[in-house]
Amino acid sequence: MSELVILFVVSFICVGVDGAIGLMVGAVISILRTAIKTSKANAIEARTSDDGEVLILAFTGQVSYVNALQAEVLGVELIQNNQKDSEFKYVLADLSNVTFFDIDGLNVFENLHKHATKKENLTFGIRLQKAEHRLKETDGMLDQNDFFSGPDL
Repeated sequence: MSELVILFVVSFICVGVDGAIGLMVGAVISILRTAIKTSKANAIEARTSDDGEVLILAFTGQVSYVNALQAEVLGVELIQNNQKDSEFKYVLADLSNVTFFDIDGLNVFENLHKHATKKENLTFGIRLQKAEHRLKETDGMLDQNDFFSGPDL
């Protein structure tokens, strides 16, 4: 609905005032809408597996330069807070619901890996997709280093 309103506003400005001004207004509105969408905090949910050995950090949305620092700080806090509450040996970053990440997002996962392995003395892993979404051709390749398997993950 909001896209329709933007279309009518830009069309009115293009026809009534000037085409160039209408296009600039439309571009600015579009850029602002994109900035608002990307600046929203990404959701990170922490849960433990049924046996309590794995802390799963489930990321949702995008992890990019816009919210990379926030995602990293929140991830480290979740590891530290859950470390006090339970005794887990592994940290799994679940990226199966991540829609986009860039080099800054990749640095987030690198820093979470460093924090978990060096400061907390935990094993860190990343899951890119859920088991039901895997391609049959890659099963052998993925299972070579699959430390985190089971129905509760």
